[in-house]
Amino acid sequence: MIFIAKDAAEDERLALAAADARERDVRRTFHKATGAVVDGTNREELSAAVLASSETLVERAVPWDIFSEKLFEINFVLTAAASAGIGLANDISRGRKRIRALTDLAPVTQRAVGIVERQGFEAVKGIADESRAAVRTILKNGIVTGAHVTEIADNLTAAIGLNARQAATLAAYQRALMDEGVGAVRRILLVGKRARKMLRERADTIARTEVMTAINAGKTEVWNELVDTGAITATEAERVWLTASDERVCTICGPAHGQRRPLGVPFSVGGMMLMYPSAHPSCRCTVVLRLKTE
Repeated sequence: MIFIAKDAAEDERLALAAADARERDVRRTFHKATGAVVDGTNREELSAAVLASSETLVERAVPWDIFSEKLFEINFVLTAAASAGIGLANDISRGRKRIRALTDLAPVTQRAVGIVERQGFEAVKGIADESRAAVRTILKNGIVTGAHVTEIADNLTAAIGLNARQAATLAAYQRALMDEGVGAVRRILLVGKRARKMLRERADTIARTEVMTAINAGKTEVWNELVDTGAITATEAERVWLTASDERVCTICGPAHGQRRPLGVPFSVGGMMLMYPSAHPSCRCTVVLRLKTE
């Protein structure tokens, strides 16, 4: 039996509310980074690289170092998200009769920042790698379809920031327009419009995934510290995995809703062993701490 089970919905609501503002900051940072790369790309050099059908020259024409540099600013946002998770977990602990809240959050904050730095590094590397793969996909598609150099170059810059799957979808859309006899100028406009929509979706996915992961990391660090300081014992508390409990819950996370694990023991979600969400891109799950009754 779980102590104060009615708090689960409130815990989940607070976690999602804490994520909202930080997600806006991540989206803003992502769009700023992609914009900086597009602005910094030398079109003449890019067109020459396309004309040479050279992936290497295209790589050199796109200032990916600017992309990574700007994306690393996401770490500041994720640190704030982890801090929000720390504060959230500590405030909830303070409101429960059997948990003594932490008076010194410095150690747990330091650990959470370390987690976020590693998370942010991997996230930025993954985003940059995916974006490079997307550009390569668009280049290959342009060469195969025999599109004009200008059209390929425009599509390449439009694809900066997308992932490989999105780029493949965009390439298929461009081929469909060619099959329909749509002219090059019109195709460039339509592909650009579709790419901008995909870019917004990409930003939303990155924001929700990374922010919720950081918040859950912060909360988990508080709970570990509560055990380390003797505020609670590992045997009297357990963590519960919660989904958003609506029609959008996926088949990966749905079966995990309500799954309970002792502190330090990973959850089994979709065939993965995870200490906390996110379980997949755009995951909205969170974890809460529950005390067992006497």
